[in-house]
Amino acid sequence: LLGRTARRNRSLHAVNEPAQLLAKLLAVGFRAPRNEEFFTCRRLCKGFVKLTLPLIMPIAINPENVRNTTFDTIVIGGGIIGVCIALSLQQAGQQVLLIERQAIAAGASGGNAGHIGSEQIAPIASLGIVKDLPTMLLDPLGPVRIDFRYWAQLMPWFIRLLWQLRRQPYQASCRALQQINRQALPAWEQLLKRENLSHLLRLNGSYAVAATAKGIQLLQDQQRQLAAADIPVQWLNQADLHVRLPLLTDNHRGGLFYPTTAHVICPKSVCEALHARFVAAGGLTHFATVNHIGESDKHVDIRIDNDDKPLHSRQAIIATGINSIDLVKQSSGIRVPLKDERGYHLMTQIPENGEHGLLDAP
Repeated sequence: LLGRTARRNRSLHAVNEPAQLLAKLLAVGFRAPRNEEFFTCRRLCKGFVKLTLPLIMPIAINPENVRNTTFDTIVIGGGIIGVCIALSLQQAGQQVLLIERQAIAAGASGGNAGHIGSEQIAPIASLGIVKDLPTMLLDPLGPVRIDFRYWAQLMPWFIRLLWQLRRQPYQASCRALQQINRQALPAWEQLLKRENLSHLLRLNGSYAVAATAKGIQLLQDQQRQLAAADIPVQWLNQADLHVRLPLLTDNHRGGLFYPTTAHVICPKSVCEALHARFVAAGGLTHFATVNHIGESDKHVDIRIDNDDKPLHSRQAIIATGINSIDLVKQSSGIRVPLKDERGYHLMTQIPENGEHGLLDAP
């Protein structure tokens, strides 16, 4: 099957590096019809990767070649943001090196809901959150935990948060989030269509449901807020809700349907597929830990794995999430005010056709 796939792709003969050859094969697999042969080929490709990756990586990414090259850009972080940036720059004609300390999509990019939501326009700094904060802090399983030893450090930040709850700053934050999220889905559609990965995106909308009177009131308040912002939203009573989502329990009394939202069927697969496109375009990936970022007269110096000889690039992009704090401080002296968030999601086995059969939307 691999040989047949390779023969169908006339561009494979032009690929010299083994890693690029593998990326081309995987790219062909992602575009193939999703039939039994496709899934058999994909299983063989995965097995091929596991067996040959330790052999081909030293050939495709020779550490000495990496150190002796001045790249146009070095992107640090193999999550969805870092991969998309690296792919875009590589396709624009730059020579890009992507550095990841673990594996592609090993962090938050591999474990999240994959939801692309135009309805998410309410900032975290809201009066409702502040009112519920004492209850959430007293709940050992609640979504918020504060180490009380740091109250003195938190108070200036908390005072600024309360100051942002005034009407004018709150509405300005809503407008800013609306402008960002309005562009999100069209941008994802354009990217995945260009890379022949549209089958990983589902344009089925999403739902928010409630089982209590308080929950119903909150959803109705949100409906009015979204309607005022010209964001499509539809109210569903209990009967309508169970017609659309028959597997929901009967205690759900109503909900909202957001028709202009979408989701990807597997965030990790999206990230890995885009990374395969990056490698196929000639980009390099180096799995190492960045210990220091400095600047010389002509380029950025990046030290990895306690190596004395730095990597060189004309610019560096840091896309390592919460781990960006130390790297940004090293390179600029600025301490970025980032905090990590506790997330909740249920991981289920994904069938080979990408459909779990429970709900058609988040």
